[in-house]
Amino acid sequence: PHHYEKAIKPYQNEQEKTGLANTLIPLGDLEGRLGNIDQARSHYDKAIELYQNEPDQLGEANAFKAIGDLETRLGNIDQARSHYNKAIDLYQNEQAKLGLANALKALGDLERRLGNIDQARSHCDKAIELYQNEQNQLGLANALLALGELESRLGSIDQSCSHYDKAIEL
Repeated sequence: PHHYEKAIKPYQNEQEKTGLANTLIPLGDLEGRLGNIDQARSHYDKAIELYQNEPDQLGEANAFKAIGDLETRLGNIDQARSHYNKAIDLYQNEQAKLGLANALKALGDLERRLGNIDQARSHCDKAIELYQNEQNQLGLANALLALGELESRLGSIDQSCSHYDKAIEL
Protein backbone atom coordinates (compact mmCIF):
# COMPACT_ATOMS: atom_id res chain seq x y z
CA PRO A 1 0.00 0.00 0.00
CA HIS A 2 2.91 2.38 0.65
CA HIS A 3 3.82 2.53 -3.05
CA TYR A 4 0.23 3.25 -4.04
CA GLU A 5 0.02 6.03 -1.49
CA LYS A 6 3.07 7.59 -3.17
CA ALA A 7 1.44 7.15 -6.56
CA ILE A 8 -1.76 8.87 -5.44
CA LYS A 9 -0.04 11.95 -3.99
CA PRO A 10 0.79 13.69 -7.34
CA TYR A 11 -2.76 13.19 -8.58
CA GLN A 12 -4.20 14.73 -5.43
CA ASN A 13 -1.94 17.75 -5.74
CA GLU A 14 -2.76 18.32 -9.41
CA GLN A 15 -6.45 17.46 -9.08
CA GLU A 16 -6.06 14.95 -11.93
CA LYS A 17 -9.19 13.02 -11.11
CA THR A 18 -8.98 10.27 -13.73
CA GLY A 19 -5.38 9.45 -12.81
CA LEU A 20 -6.32 9.35 -9.15
CA ALA A 21 -9.34 7.14 -9.83
CA ASN A 22 -7.24 4.83 -12.00
CA THR A 23 -4.82 4.43 -9.08
CA LEU A 24 -7.55 3.92 -6.48
CA ILE A 25 -8.93 0.79 -8.17
CA PRO A 26 -5.75 -1.32 -7.88
CA LEU A 27 -5.25 0.10 -4.40
CA GLY A 28 -8.74 -1.16 -3.54
CA ASP A 29 -7.85 -4.54 -5.05
CA LEU A 30 -4.72 -4.72 -2.90
CA GLU A 31 -6.48 -3.66 0.29
CA GLY A 32 -9.20 -6.23 -0.36
CA ARG A 33 -6.65 -9.01 -0.78
CA LEU A 34 -4.94 -7.90 2.42
CA GLY A 35 -8.25 -8.16 4.27
CA ASN A 36 -8.67 -4.39 4.70
CA ILE A 37 -12.25 -4.46 3.45
CA ASP A 38 -13.39 -1.03 4.64
CA GLN A 39 -10.35 0.59 3.04
CA ALA A 40 -10.93 -1.32 -0.19
CA ARG A 41 -14.55 -0.20 -0.34
CA SER A 42 -13.51 3.36 0.43
CA HIS A 43 -11.05 3.37 -2.47
CA TYR A 44 -13.60 1.93 -4.88
CA ASP A 45 -16.30 4.36 -3.75
CA LYS A 46 -13.94 7.31 -4.17
CA ALA A 47 -12.94 6.09 -7.65
CA ILE A 48 -16.61 5.77 -8.65
CA GLU A 49 -17.28 9.30 -7.39
CA LEU A 50 -14.32 10.69 -9.33
CA TYR A 51 -15.34 8.89 -12.52
CA GLN A 52 -18.90 10.15 -12.18
CA ASN A 53 -17.68 13.72 -11.77
CA GLU A 54 -15.51 13.55 -14.91
CA PRO A 55 -17.73 11.81 -16.37
CA ASP A 56 -15.92 8.62 -17.36
CA GLN A 57 -18.36 5.74 -17.71
CA LEU A 58 -15.72 3.22 -18.70
CA GLY A 59 -13.69 3.95 -15.59
CA GLU A 60 -16.86 3.86 -13.51
CA ALA A 61 -17.74 0.46 -15.00
CA ASN A 62 -14.28 -0.86 -14.13
CA ALA A 63 -14.72 0.32 -10.55
CA PHE A 64 -18.14 -1.31 -10.23
CA LYS A 65 -16.73 -4.56 -11.63
CA ALA A 66 -13.87 -4.42 -9.12
CA ILE A 67 -16.15 -3.85 -6.14
CA GLY A 68 -18.43 -6.61 -7.46
CA ASP A 69 -15.43 -8.96 -7.37
CA LEU A 70 -14.71 -7.91 -3.78
CA GLU A 71 -18.31 -8.47 -2.66
CA THR A 72 -18.32 -11.86 -4.40
CA ARG A 73 -15.22 -12.94 -2.48
CA LEU A 74 -16.90 -11.79 0.74
CA GLY A 75 -20.11 -13.69 -0.05
CA ASN A 76 -22.22 -10.53 -0.28
CA ILE A 77 -24.31 -11.81 -3.16
CA ASP A 78 -26.90 -9.07 -3.54
CA GLN A 79 -24.27 -6.33 -3.44
CA ALA A 80 -22.04 -8.20 -5.91
CA ARG A 81 -24.93 -8.76 -8.32
CA SER A 82 -25.92 -5.09 -8.08
CA HIS A 83 -22.38 -3.89 -8.80
CA TYR A 84 -21.96 -6.29 -11.72
CA ASN A 85 -25.26 -5.14 -13.22
CA LYS A 86 -24.20 -1.49 -12.93
CA ALA A 87 -20.91 -2.35 -14.62
CA ILE A 88 -22.74 -4.24 -17.38
CA ASP A 89 -25.03 -1.27 -18.07
CA LEU A 90 -22.08 1.13 -18.23
CA TYR A 91 -20.02 -1.18 -20.45
CA GLN A 92 -23.00 -1.46 -22.80
CA ASN A 93 -23.38 2.33 -22.89
CA GLU A 94 -19.72 2.66 -23.81
CA GLN A 95 -19.81 -0.30 -26.21
CA ALA A 96 -16.82 -1.71 -24.32
CA LYS A 97 -17.19 -5.31 -25.40
CA LEU A 98 -14.30 -6.84 -23.46
CA GLY A 99 -15.32 -5.12 -20.24
CA LEU A 100 -18.87 -6.27 -20.86
CA ALA A 101 -17.70 -9.84 -21.48
CA ASN A 102 -15.63 -9.82 -18.27
CA ALA A 103 -18.55 -8.52 -16.20
CA LEU A 104 -20.96 -11.03 -17.74
CA LYS A 105 -18.56 -13.88 -17.02
CA ALA A 106 -18.15 -12.72 -13.42
CA LEU A 107 -21.93 -12.48 -12.98
CA GLY A 108 -22.32 -15.90 -14.61
CA ASP A 109 -19.79 -17.37 -12.16
CA LEU A 110 -21.72 -15.84 -9.28
CA GLU A 111 -25.03 -17.25 -10.52
CA ARG A 112 -23.46 -20.68 -11.10
CA ARG A 113 -22.22 -20.81 -7.51
CA LEU A 114 -25.73 -19.98 -6.34
CA GLY A 115 -27.24 -22.74 -8.47
CA ASN A 116 -29.04 -20.32 -10.84
CA ILE A 117 -28.19 -22.45 -13.85
CA ASP A 118 -30.22 -20.73 -16.58
CA GLN A 119 -28.94 -17.29 -15.60
CA ALA A 120 -25.38 -18.55 -15.34
CA ARG A 121 -25.55 -20.19 -18.77
CA SER A 122 -27.10 -17.10 -20.34
CA HIS A 123 -24.40 -14.78 -18.99
CA CYS A 124 -21.64 -17.21 -19.92
CA ASP A 125 -22.98 -17.69 -23.46
CA LYS A 126 -23.11 -13.92 -23.99
CA ALA A 127 -19.55 -13.57 -22.68
CA ILE A 128 -18.34 -16.35 -25.00
CA GLU A 129 -19.93 -14.64 -28.00
CA LEU A 130 -18.30 -11.32 -27.09
CA TYR A 131 -14.88 -12.92 -26.55
CA GLN A 132 -15.17 -14.68 -29.91
CA ASN A 133 -16.16 -11.45 -31.69
CA GLU A 134 -13.25 -9.61 -30.08
CA GLN A 135 -10.87 -12.53 -30.75
CA ASN A 136 -9.86 -12.60 -27.10
CA GLN A 137 -8.62 -16.16 -26.66
CA LEU A 138 -7.78 -15.94 -22.96
CA GLY A 139 -11.21 -14.57 -22.09
CA LEU A 140 -12.82 -17.18 -24.32
CA ALA A 141 -10.82 -19.98 -22.68
CA ASN A 142 -11.83 -18.80 -19.21
CA ALA A 143 -15.49 -18.55 -20.21
CA LEU A 144 -15.37 -22.04 -21.71
CA LEU A 145 -13.85 -23.35 -18.48
CA ALA A 146 -16.70 -21.75 -16.55
CA LEU A 147 -19.24 -23.30 -18.90
CA GLY A 148 -17.48 -26.65 -18.54
CA GLU A 149 -17.74 -26.32 -14.78
CA LEU A 150 -21.44 -25.55 -15.09
CA GLU A 151 -22.07 -28.59 -17.28
CA SER A 152 -20.01 -30.77 -14.95
CA ARG A 153 -22.11 -29.62 -12.02
CA LEU A 154 -25.22 -30.63 -13.96
CA GLY A 155 -23.76 -34.07 -14.70
CA SER A 156 -23.39 -33.38 -18.43
CA ILE A 157 -19.93 -34.92 -18.61
CA ASP A 158 -19.66 -35.03 -22.43
CA GLN A 159 -20.59 -31.38 -22.78
CA SER A 160 -18.31 -30.47 -19.92
CA CYS A 161 -15.36 -32.28 -21.50
CA SER A 162 -16.08 -30.63 -24.83
CA HIS A 163 -15.89 -27.17 -23.25
CA TYR A 164 -12.74 -28.09 -21.34
CA ASP A 165 -11.10 -29.44 -24.50
CA LYS A 166 -11.88 -26.23 -26.41
CA ALA A 167 -10.45 -24.18 -23.56
CA ILE A 168 -7.28 -26.26 -23.49
CA GLU A 169 -6.83 -25.75 -27.26
CA LEU A 170 -6.96 -22.00 -26.74
